[in-house]
Amino acid sequence: MTLLITVFAAVIATVVWYTRKDDSMKLGILLFLYWGASIMWLVDAIFEYAELGAEYFAPAPADMLNDAFLGLSAVALGLVIWLVRLLIADPKGRIRAVFIMLDLRQLKFFVVSADMGSFSEASKVLYTTQSAISKSVAALERQLGFELFLRGGRGISLTEKGASFYLRANELLTSAESLEREAEEKSSRYVNLAANPGTWFADNFAEFYEVHQDEQLHFRILTDSTSQVMRWVKNGAAELGFVFVFPDDNGQFDYDLRRYQLQFEALRTVNGMLYMSPEHMSGMQKSSRDSGKQMQDILPGSEKKAEKLHALRYIQMGQDEFSGEHLWQDKETGDILEKPDVAVITNSDHIMHMMLKKHLLANISAETFYQYPDGHRPGIPLACGDGNIQYGILSRQNAGISEPAARFAQFLRERLQDR
Repeated sequence: MTLLITVFAAVIATVVWYTRKDDSMKLGILLFLYWGASIMWLVDAIFEYAELGAEYFAPAPADMLNDAFLGLSAVALGLVIWLVRLLIADPKGRIRAVFIMLDLRQLKFFVVSADMGSFSEASKVLYTTQSAISKSVAALERQLGFELFLRGGRGISLTEKGASFYLRANELLTSAESLEREAEEKSSRYVNLAANPGTWFADNFAEFYEVHQDEQLHFRILTDSTSQVMRWVKNGAAELGFVFVFPDDNGQFDYDLRRYQLQFEALRTVNGMLYMSPEHMSGMQKSSRDSGKQMQDILPGSEKKAEKLHALRYIQMGQDEFSGEHLWQDKETGDILEKPDVAVITNSDHIMHMMLKKHLLANISAETFYQYPDGHRPGIPLACGDGNIQYGILSRQNAGISEPAARFAQFLRERLQDR
């Protein structure tokens, strides 16, 4: 009876082991134990048969019960040994995860690397170095005790264990970000808004506040680059973000929307625009209309509009999306602007206006949303790459916004519809 039970257990373990693609569950140890026990009981049965002869096949009921108990005990012992070995190996990392304090920064590096399929591309999204991400992921793999990625010449791909861990890491990051956002929201009585810096937004907010100043509302307005505005909205530091999105940034922008669970409502497509003081602008536009006539040069030594544009120096806002590596083209002439020579970087609108007024400096920004009489533009329209720049509103998915923030967003929608 003991032999029959152990052989039956060995056969079942063999079938299960054979049908699995790998031995991550350490079933091989069960095969070793059960087949070893079966051979041992077979040898014992041979010797017992040699001693008892035909009586071997007519055991007493008590002997059969004892043999059955012994066989089941052997199977149970094998299962216990297998379970201890499995817990030590911890193939899915669940036991180890209980005792390991994982760094959220490591998890974020891992998740973004998995999403991008490359440490290099992940470094661009996370604003850090490829080496920092690679070392962080390697340290995480050492902590977990298994490889997360298969590394090859064409990038990285998740291992089977890495794919399983990715799902749990993503859930953990989302939960942590949600808790952080809720804590910040509850601790503030202000209506928090964020935007790219710009005169049009500032003017409209001032007008909105004037209309609603009797309501005793409290606002906190933050201005910075589009990437920083996205982080503020994601973390709950701002309910809404008002940003420009460039055509050559669409890939990373769409990825950030998915990763941070944000949504973007496009309100208007715009071109870029090169601004100068009115005096300098009038001369530049006059050159554009009649370059064949003798006229006073705005920039010494240049005769054509294209030469004047290439010779310009610029003043840009700090963390300004418009001072990045974008391809600008004069929409009137088709000329490509060289990389802007930025002479001054500032975060002050006042300094910007004074420098443009008093010095021969230019600024590249968005096409204005203000209305002007036909034929009168405040600058030279510029095309950006192969598409238009989008202006719109960032918000968190499935998250309510305060009533004042919703009213201000509607205020801007109506203003843009009137343009």
